[in-house]
Amino acid sequence: MLPLPFAHKREKVIAIADISSDSAGACIALVRDGAPAAILCAERSSLTYDDKTPEQTITGILSLLEDAAAKVLRVYSKLQNKRPIIPVSSVHAIIHTPLVTSQTARAETSFETEELITQDTIGSLARTALASQKELDKSRLFEAGVSSVDLNGYRTGRPVGKRAHAVSVATLISQCEPELRAQIIDTLRKGFGAQHPELHSDTRALLLGTHANSIRANIHLIVDMSGDSTNCVVIHKDAAAEHLVMPEGVRTILKRIVGNGIAEEKLSLMRMVSRDACSTSACEELNASLARVEPELVKIFGEAFSKLISERRLPNDLVLIVAPDFAPWLGNFFSRIDFGQFTVTARQFAVHTLTTEDMRASVAGNLGPKVDAWLSLGTALASAEEQSTG
Repeated sequence: MLPLPFAHKREKVIAIADISSDSAGACIALVRDGAPAAILCAERSSLTYDDKTPEQTITGILSLLEDAAAKVLRVYSKLQNKRPIIPVSSVHAIIHTPLVTSQTARAETSFETEELITQDTIGSLARTALASQKELDKSRLFEAGVSSVDLNGYRTGRPVGKRAHAVSVATLISQCEPELRAQIIDTLRKGFGAQHPELHSDTRALLLGTHANSIRANIHLIVDMSGDSTNCVVIHKDAAAEHLVMPEGVRTILKRIVGNGIAEEKLSLMRMVSRDACSTSACEELNASLARVEPELVKIFGEAFSKLISERRLPNDLVLIVAPDFAPWLGNFFSRIDFGQFTVTARQFAVHTLTTEDMRASVAGNLGPKVDAWLSLGTALASAEEQSTG
């Protein structure tokens, strides 16, 4: 456990929550201007694998969130230092697909000569992009803003004050059921004592995290698999160009593997397989089950990828985000199976599994086993938000 650093004028302690359809996690991080955020402690809990109604799932996730918040605060309160513990000043929460839905829109303009780019220029294009989303349900809206700006065809981090003859603005719009959003906010308020928790979509965290840390090329496919769904996002120059949510995830795949067996037992064997420490007859049976479900998954993902190539073929670089127990097998699946009919080069995917190490440029600190890729992504986004607002 890291000792808590002294609090300086430009340092603050924040809490980050990560909420998906099968788990909830939380961490406490120290944010410092001009330096990577330091994760001080973290917790995550997952739902059991038995069948649940949608209402039971939501109740279970909120209970896990409350539990994770209580655990990290207890650990944080025990950190020793020569000075008093710094109170948590703000709370950020990442909400995952399918609990949220996200979409992107783009607007652009050009000038005869190079013009000075102002905040009004960016704001006007952003409003145009947002207005183009005709099916937007304002009651579900919780996130809407600029995700990237291109000047003369190039991504620009600080466009205001520069000159250009062409400007393109990409926006991200995210929606969540009002009742669920209210329940999450209420749980965060009770858990961390924050009156105004900030909510973000998983897509926003992915866009910022992959850009800030140069995880792969600026054109890549993200496959983010949670319990009951997989979020597929094609990133082109730091904007979500294509987006598709599949009703297939770790939990549903495990059900295919298990059949009439017990999910937790198979999951334990998956851990052994991931460490190449599985040689019993049960392990052989598991490998046979994995081989049996593979053609089903090829068909399922092939159909999904075919829907993503309506405008352009998929990038060869694939960034995989999935529970560590499944990562070796699933990474091998995507790199070994020939999905070349969908890729821009007609070759198989080059797969990179996202880990906490990929986030070292933005997130440091206690990167032990309780800190996963999504807590690191959430911390990177929260830190950027805190530093941008001072």
